[in-house]
Amino acid sequence: MKICLVTTDEETIFIPKGINYLVEKFNNEIQVVCVPGFSSFKRKFYFFFLLYFKEFFEILIIKIYHFFKKKINCSYQKIENINSKDFLDFIKKNKFNLIISYSCPQIFNKNTLKNINELGINIANFHPGILPKYRGLFTNYYSLKNNEKNIGITFHKINSQIDSGNILSELKIPIEQSDTIYSLYKKIYLSENSLKFISECLMNYDKIKDNKYKFNEKSKYNSYPNFSEIIRYRFKKF
Repeated sequence: MKICLVTTDEETIFIPKGINYLVEKFNNEIQVVCVPGFSSFKRKFYFFFLLYFKEFFEILIIKIYHFFKKKINCSYQKIENINSKDFLDFIKKNKFNLIISYSCPQIFNKNTLKNINELGINIANFHPGILPKYRGLFTNYYSLKNNEKNIGITFHKINSQIDSGNILSELKIPIEQSDTIYSLYKKIYLSENSLKFISECLMNYDKIKDNKYKFNEKSKYNSYPNFSEIIRYRFKKF
């Protein structure tokens, strides 16, 4: 199977480890495409405001380290827009069987999805949250706010609605009392358990591609949190 991994090179803390892991695991079967759009000021502001002081300094040290070290240990294609002719030409030329969104900051529009489907290429996403309940952004924040028992990773097909495609597989990660938004992100993106789950989803794609897990929870798209609630979390942790 030939896989196109669509991601970003703008994030240096969580995403590179997963990219490097998959490239090493699948060798020549994976080609990486990086697109811009992850490092918006608003996203950075909300994320850093949700950190505790110790976590902030930990990230600062990591960023300084990565400043002097290559983050993604493979060559990759840079494309400005996944809904452009450049991207479509790239996937046609390389004859991919599967496109995987891995923390891709851009949204595939209806026309791009139509073109991908007409080429007979499957397209799926790894979402850092439990679907369908936690669609959208800041899944760890909303999960802690709602006193959930688990956070997780959902592997699902991509359709024209955000985080709404058929669920193919799901990894649930227990939330411990001491967990914070940052510690949960580390569990999702950096733990061996999570990386193994992602790898197995790709290896077993042909076996799970027709799965249609159904859940009773109401589906709601979560956007940026209310700022007053963030302050409450930051100083009182609810």
